This record gives sequence, structure tokens and C-alpha cells, in this order.
Amino acid sequence: MTSSSSSGDPPRTAEPAGPAGYGAASRTTVEQVFPFFFTVDGDLRLRDAGRSLHKLSATARPGAAFYTVFAPKRPDREFTFAELRQHQGRLFTLTLRDGEVLLRGQFEPVGTQLIFVGSPWISEPAELGRLGLALNDFAAFDPTLELLQLVEIQKTVAEDLQKLTARLTVQTAALEAAARTKDSFLASMRHELRTPLAGILGLTESLLDQGCGPLNEKQQRYLGLVQQSGDRLLHLLNNILDFVQLGSENQALDREPAAVEEICSVALQRTQPAAEKRRQMVRIDTAGAAGVRVLADRRRLVLALGNLLDNASKFSAAGGEFGLTVRRDGATVRLEVWDRGIGIAEADRPKLFQPFVQVDGRSVRRYEGAGLGLALAERLVRLHGGRIEVESTVGLGSTFAIVLPASGPGPAA
Repeated sequence: MTSSSSSGDPPRTAEPAGPAGYGAASRTTVEQVFPFFFTVDGDLRLRDAGRSLHKLSATARPGAAFYTVFAPKRPDREFTFAELRQHQGRLFTLTLRDGEVLLRGQFEPVGTQLIFVGSPWISEPAELGRLGLALNDFAAFDPTLELLQLVEIQKTVAEDLQKLTARLTVQTAALEAAARTKDSFLASMRHELRTPLAGILGLTESLLDQGCGPLNEKQQRYLGLVQQSGDRLLHLLNNILDFVQLGSENQALDREPAAVEEICSVALQRTQPAAEKRRQMVRIDTAGAAGVRVLADRRRLVLALGNLLDNASKFSAAGGEFGLTVRRDGATVRLEVWDRGIGIAEADRPKLFQPFVQVDGRSVRRYEGAGLGLALAERLVRLHGGRIEVESTVGLGSTFAIVLPASGPGPAA
């Protein structure tokens, strides 16, 4: 006996039969998890297909022969129902004949049928619109969605990087142009500033020698001030020009084996006048330099050591002392310049080798200088393959040690 619905009830649409073994409720669950699924029977005919697969193919309908709907891609041959059942769990790639869309998935047994669980292979989000699909046509955990999201993120990152690279290229070009202009201008000052300054110093020296006639005490004192100021200006100018030259692309040093004793002697001679003016004692211990040679650009290494000695004199009290100690330390030689000056606070250490920066940064500074001496010395030593080490205690003084590879014999420390 069959039952019938009451005349007032609308007729009910039957759910697709689906593979043997699950009913309407189970089919709904399967479709939620695998919206592109389809099932085939022993004759390789479709028995059921998911809603999202229907969007991709008009021929994927119950009763359709498998090979009229799909073309095997991998493996690239036709296979029987028994072969599909035998290779359950293997990854298959199929092409929809009416859309050239690739489906990737596996066949699993469900009762007497096989169910294909997989999804379309989509490489970029733009393909969704072309295929008439939306994100909600995929299961929430579908790896295709993860791939699309990853591709979209990669594309956004690539675009951002491209824009950033373009901005950086423009900014770098502008900075390089500005640096070249600055270097060109300062380098041209070598002749324009040094030539008249050399004339002033030469004439001042001639007048002080009283070659043009006798001078009274006041005139000698004034000319002495002119000479001191000129020497200071020449020293500053030389530091600036050397610093600019080292900042350009042509940083090649004229290096050759040089005796450490000779370098120390020349640097100390340059510092001696300032020390005598301040009545300072210069203590020298260069016994460790005996026979030691370094591969160096003599002029520039003398400049680096001289700048450290000038600093030691400048930050030592009048009537105080500073000095130079040379020690051989294994494969290196250490040129240690020490003073009994004001010392350097730990917080100020990072500023030591910054150009045009002084630890004493007040508007009215107690110590003269443009803040280039240490920066230039550090850069010169680094170009020689060495380093400058600093030890300092506030109120007790500082030690700046130039550490260089030694290329000659000498006593070990």
C-alpha cells in the first residue's frame, strides 16, 4: 500500500538518489564538504554531481557517460571502473570536456559506486570570474582557497615591493647626485681655499722671522695668533678634504710596507707644538714597535694616529700628560693613545666616530674642532684592515688603540 500526500500539500521534489549507502542527509553533508564531487557506477556513468560541479559543466548530469564529460589528464589514458576502484586514494587529474577546466582529486568507494572528491585547479583569483565561480562555491577548508589567498597575498606583496623599489631607486639616485655634487664642490675647494691660506701662512711666517723689518712685542703676538688660526684652519680643511675623498668611490690607498716607529715619530712631531703650547708632558713608549712593519699608506696612517694624539692633547688639562704606547700582540700591533682627560660616558660611545659630531654637543663648546678627527681616523684605520678600540672612564681619561695586522718581526706581548 502506498501513501499519498494531502491535496493541500505541495508536491515534494526527490533528492538525487546518490550512491548506494547514503541518503539525502548524508548527501547534503558530502556536498558541503566536497561541492565539486560526482559519483559513478560500475558502467562508468554519473549517478550524482555536486552543485558547484554543475556550474562548471552542463554535461555533468546523472546518466551521462563518464568519458563524454571528462578526459583523463593524469594518468593520460582511459581506465575501467575496476582500475579506479583498485587505485583508490591515488591522485587523478581530469579535464572537463566542455570547459577545459582541470579537476584534481581521488576516487573513493561508497557502496557499489565510486565518489570523486576534489576541486578545480585554479592558479589565480581572476579565473574564478571567468569560470562563473565564487569563493562560496568551495568548501571552507578547500586547499584551492588557501592557494588563491596565497597567490593574492604574493601578488600584493610583489606590487608593494615593486612600488617600494621604484621609490628607493628614485631616492637613491637623488642621494647619489647630491653626494656627487657635495664631493665635487668640496674637492674643488682644495685649490680655492688652500692656495690663499698657504700664502697667508707663508707671509705670516716671513713677518715673524722679521725678514721685512723688526716687530714690536704686540705685533709679534698678533701675528702669532694669525699663524695659529691659520694652522688650525689648514688642519680642519685637510681633514674635510681627506674625509670627502675617502667618501668617494676612489678609496684606493697607496699601501706599502712601513715601519711603525717611523709612523709614530712623524705623528708625534706633528702633535708636539700643541702639547708644548699647553705645557703638557708627552710620554712615549715605542719599544714594542722595534722592527715591526705594517702594510700602510704612510701619509694616511700618520693622519689617523695624529688625529688621536691631537684629541688626547685637546682633552687633557694644561700642564697634564698624555702619551703613546706601542705593543706587539701576536699577529697584530697596537698603537695605544692615552690621556688623563675628562673621559667618555658609556651613553656617548655610539657618537664617537660619527662625522661632524662631538660628544660635547653644547652650543658653546669648551673644546675646539669640527668633529671630524675621530671619524676620519676610524675610516682610515678600517681601510687598512684594522680597527680602533676604546676604553674610557669618566674623570680618569681614555685610551684609543689602533689595531693593525703586523707584517714584520717584533717582540710578542
